[in-house]
Amino acid sequence: MANRVRLAKAIASGNASASVRIRAAKPPFYVECHGGGVTLQHTVDGYDVTDANADWRSLGTIADDDAIVVTHPLYRVRCNVTSGTATVDLLEYRGAAA
Repeated sequence: MANRVRLAKAIASGNASASVRIRAAKPPFYVECHGGGVTLQHTVDGYDVTDANADWRSLGTIADDDAIVVTHPLYRVRCNVTSGTATVDLLEYRGAAA
């Protein structure tokens, strides 16, 4: 069974979710979005750096009711909501399907 991590819950357009530390950081990851579009972002900055001051890098965009596969190792991630009111889940998985 895949580990599911809620990255964002009903976050409105123009806002970013709080960052989430990913404990099981071995890719690949399946990230699904519902209710809006988002840019998935990551940083390697530690938690001594606030979200506002962290160096965020884009991993890709996800449209409403769509998903992407992330093959980059993750440490700390967030969602920057570009449209709608998004809920985003990350699933760690070990195969071709989530």
